[in-house]
Amino acid sequence: MDVKLLRENEDGSADYTFDMTDEERQALMRFAIIESLKRGIEEGKKLAVKGEVMPQDDTQTDLFEGENKNEP
Repeated sequence: MDVKLLRENEDGSADYTFDMTDEERQALMRFAIIESLKRGIEEGKKLAVKGEVMPQDDTQTDLFEGENKNEP
């Protein structure tokens, strides 16, 4: 990966360019997606009200019944 400074802005920020191989770009995207999902889950946990039970959605359970014939 090659990182180049393009310019420094008046507000103190800076603009960069990142030159990456396809493999580096894919790794960065995987990392970003996984981290976004993790953070979304953590934020979702904050939405639960203490002392209240969230209703369970059983509509999806039928999709998995009978898939594994070895389990009852």
